[in-house]
Amino acid sequence: MILSPMAPNEEDLADEHFLELNQEASDLYGLIHSRYVHSPRGIAKVYQKYLSGVYGFCPRALCDKQKVLPVGLSDTLKTSRFKVYCPRCEEVYLPKFRQINIDGAYFGTSLPHVFLKHYPNAIILPPKVYLYEPKIFGFNIHGKRGSKFYQEPKGTIKYIEDSLQQMEKENLVQKIKEANSLRQQLLEQPSSLEQSLASMSIGGGKVKP
Repeated sequence: MILSPMAPNEEDLADEHFLELNQEASDLYGLIHSRYVHSPRGIAKVYQKYLSGVYGFCPRALCDKQKVLPVGLSDTLKTSRFKVYCPRCEEVYLPKFRQINIDGAYFGTSLPHVFLKHYPNAIILPPKVYLYEPKIFGFNIHGKRGSKFYQEPKGTIKYIEDSLQQMEKENLVQKIKEANSLRQQLLEQPSSLEQSLASMSIGGGKVKP
């Protein structure tokens, strides 16, 4: 289904069973892809795309358009979309092509680090100014980065995932469809009380109270 050269027609797209089967097949293919890109042959394919800049460049100004690698923030399906990892600043960013709906589990959380173990020459030294230091007329600002009074922030860093974007919207729509389908089935089927009364009827008459 996934590798078929024929695109689904309008009837297929209107069939809920087809859409469910297509999503399950896509997830299976994505998990197989995650295993493949960690193999020596898959890593070599990733290296070719990395050199060509297929995955994009780091949006951080101080990284000077460093090439990035795809990464997932979770190995579990339908958790978040894939992100890109910069080997220079070692940070994770949203990809430039956000319209592509690819699950992060299709790449996995370990791909960039396995890649850099196979190709250590691809590791770029940190930029001259690794972290931006705010200054006023050349002087460091008290309490800011670069000042001797600066203290690293403590606590757990919280970030917002692609919470109510396309992936979770699709899950919500699917749950609503399942709830409506179950409700319709309950409305069409006779109640258990009616079935009990029908089974207790004698000679077509009703049971006397």
